[in-house]
Amino acid sequence: MLNEQLFEIVYDDKKIYGVHHRVENNILPGIVFLHGLAGDRVDSRRILVRLGRELQSMGFPSIRFDIIGTGISEGAFYDITYSYWYDQISFIVDNSVKEIWGYRPILIVAFSESGKIAIKIAKSKKQIVGLCLCNAIITSEKNQKNQNIKRLYKRGSKLVFDMGFGVWVNTEILKDNSEFIVTSKRDIPQIPILSIYSKNDDLTQESSNFIRKHKFSEFKEVSNADHLFTNPVWEKQLFDTIQSWLFKLFK
Repeated sequence: MLNEQLFEIVYDDKKIYGVHHRVENNILPGIVFLHGLAGDRVDSRRILVRLGRELQSMGFPSIRFDIIGTGISEGAFYDITYSYWYDQISFIVDNSVKEIWGYRPILIVAFSESGKIAIKIAKSKKQIVGLCLCNAIITSEKNQKNQNIKRLYKRGSKLVFDMGFGVWVNTEILKDNSEFIVTSKRDIPQIPILSIYSKNDDLTQESSNFIRKHKFSEFKEVSNADHLFTNPVWEKQLFDTIQSWLFKLFK
């Protein structure tokens, strides 16, 4: 029987909704899943649901949630900036996680754009003892540099544009990106890190090259995978790699 519990967190007068994969009477670290910019607590093909359950079977509790403006959480997508995203995760780690797990150590598993948020959070929080980057965008990528905004629109008090996701994106997300991208090894937290990437993912080529060059992480490759590991074969390789890493750290 699945041991999963819905929860809600109030931040900035908005409700964030999530799911807790519970594990009773266990002292292993808790895992916080972070979805990408256009993702949610379920993500592509329910990958976070399955990964949460796989790690739950190993004894690792976890939480996955929709940041404000995504999934079923309150707010609009154009509320999102990297700073606002970071502040939400920081609040959840400092407050909500303690309410759920007490002072248990934390691991972060981050996908896509949340990678740069995860690195900055892990650098500032002592209770974070490990970080897993899954096709994570952590530095400036060529496709971002070449981004051409054809037209600006106004939604409320915010200037927004269409990035192609079918949602309005806040222009501030481009301005504060420079505060979150990794530019040197000094930006990296001194904790165990696992990086899982694919040569076929055009969205993370610079991030992958940066990690390979600076060698601050265990690096694994899922051959031919796309950005969100949408093939069952790629997903299995991803899960097996994460489970193997966790087993080595906490066996």
